Amino acid sequence: MERQDMVQLVKDHYRSFWQGDLDDFDQQLAPDFSDAETLGSPRGPGPAKEFARSIRGAFPDMTVAVEQTVVEGDMVAIRARWHGPNTGAGMGRGPTSRPVEFTGMVFWRFDDQGRIAERWAQIDFASMFHQLDQ
Repeated sequence: MERQDMVQLVKDHYRSFWQGDLDDFDQQLAPDFSDAETLGSPRGPGPAKEFARSIRGAFPDMTVAVEQTVVEGDMVAIRARWHGPNTGAGMGRGPTSRPVEFTGMVFWRFDDQGRIAERWAQIDFASMFHQLDQ
């Protein structure tokens, strides 16, 4: 898979995640997709869809800006910034109407079929929750 195709698939996945096109996950993610951020959850696109529904419930207007990408072998690393208002219920909380902005780094590994096989993330959710609790 070409470098630019891998980066584009990650960007397409973010778009699908935040616009609610969760059926796209079945083509973007490998059938045995593993997300290190949701340890203990079953493999496959299903748990990723559930996570997307939960966070999108709380932040239906969230946007993500990919600020930097690095590609090496079958891996894409991104540094991104998320921002949006908490206008809905989700993630175990009700709406606060407060805007949040936080950053993170995510690593994506691709399989031989050109789908995302694994994800590792360091996202500053502590900052997000701090902004919600102010």
